[in-house]
Amino acid sequence: MTAERNNKESEAYKDKREIAIKAFNLGCVIFSHDTKKVYTPREFMESDEVVRVQKLGMQSYNNFTLHYAKYAIAKKLEELRHAQEEFDKFMLKMLDAFQLNPQQTKTKK
Repeated sequence: MTAERNNKESEAYKDKREIAIKAFNLGCVIFSHDTKKVYTPREFMESDEVVRVQKLGMQSYNNFTLHYAKYAIAKKLEELRHAQEEFDKFMLKMLDAFQLNPQQTKTKK
């Protein structure tokens, strides 16, 4: 299958290239619904991602979405904030459950 994706005449390569060119021209990144990864157009072309196109009536849908870089950064930042909140809750639970005292940071005087 990898050989087919790298064959510039194959439909799989053409579908992938079409998405990458569109993303590049629009200044977007590519989000994979399958792997939940974000790719630059170049990374996308070098990845092992496979484009699946479904035709429903007059519309075509695939397993990728284009996002402006600003949106992708904001989304990643929100995920980071959420992860930090979850970690903080976990640490409080551990400190409370085992009566641990958080270490005080030493300050220079």
